[in-house]
Amino acid sequence: MYNNIGKKIKGLAVFFAWLGMIGSIIYGIIMLMQGVNYGSDAMSGLGLLLMVAGSVISWLSSWVLYGFGELIENTAKIAAQRQTVSDAAAPAALKLLCANCGAELPDDTAFCISCGQRVE
Repeated sequence: MYNNIGKKIKGLAVFFAWLGMIGSIIYGIIMLMQGVNYGSDAMSGLGLLLMVAGSVISWLSSWVLYGFGELIENTAKIAAQRQTVSDAAAPAALKLLCANCGAELPDDTAFCISCGQRVE
């Protein structure tokens, strides 16, 4: 559900932009036709204004949601890159080995548990 959420938010922004533009044009045409049918120049003017301004406002407002989707997507990429870098940069655990037999020893031991040699 939350995988690739940035891409989903950007898709939602595009959907709402198109929905707003299409809705503004359809409602503007309805107002324009009613203005023509009833002889109202004001209604026709408002219908034309709604078609243009509604579409532009819908398109511009979708930028905010699309930008948020970009932000989420890039944040996820940066987090993945940082994790990769920190995994690669982590020092390998140093192992204490007996000089005599090569057995792996705990860090706090003074003598080899295999051969009894003193560990220095």
